[in-house]
Parts: sequence; C-alpha cells; structure tokens
Amino acid sequence: MLIVLQEPNGKFGPLVQRALYKAENIVVFATKSGKLTSELAAKWFAEIFLQNSGDNSILCLDSWTGQTEKTFEKVKKGNKSYKILTIPPGSTGLIQPLGCLHFSTLEKFFEEMFGPYYPLKL
Repeated sequence: MLIVLQEPNGKFGPLVQRALYKAENIVVFATKSGKLTSELAAKWFAEIFLQNSGDNSILCLDSWTGQTEKTFEKVKKGNKSYKILTIPPGSTGLIQPLGCLHFSTLEKFFEEMFGPYYPLKL
C-alpha cells in the first residue's frame, strides 16, 4: 500500500522518521501537498512494484492522468513484462476494495462520532 502524507517542506523530519510506523507492505512518501505526483508514482513503480512483482504482472490503476503508462515509460524494467489496466473515471469507489469497504466504514464512523462538531463534506 502506498500512502502519501503532507509535510510542510515535502519530506519527513528526523522525529517523524523515527516515530513513523513501518511495515513491509506499506510505503509512505511525503509531499508538500499530501498528494501523489507523477514523479512519486514512477518512483513507486520502479522501487516497489517492479521489485515485488513477477515477470508477467498486471497493474490496475485508477484513471488519474499522473499515473498512466506514459508515466512509467522511462523506468528501466529489466526482464519484467506488465500490463496496465485502468479503472474507468468515476468508478474507483465502486471497484477498489478499500473504496468499497474500508473507507466507507471509516466515513460512517467519523460522521457518527464527530458529525455534530465537524460536518464532513466527502
């Protein structure tokens, strides 16, 4: 899982680096905006996806234009072969497991707990 967090200068300070939870299947990047960039998508593709995928793999992406096949063209792939499948625009929340199950449950929880104090506009 890739998580992108917002940090004022775009990188984690030493205290955050030490305190940040680390797991084998979670990769955390920091940006000034807290949003994924094309450069980080290419970095994830090269350092995480290609290193952990088989010789013939499928990569399923949402329709964000910053992570298309063109984004990954310059990455050295070695002997790896992959196919990119793109989820149609507007359907990510209906198809992705976290969008269907996990995030909707969290949204309901936060709405029930904090809704009267902090109305969410999700």
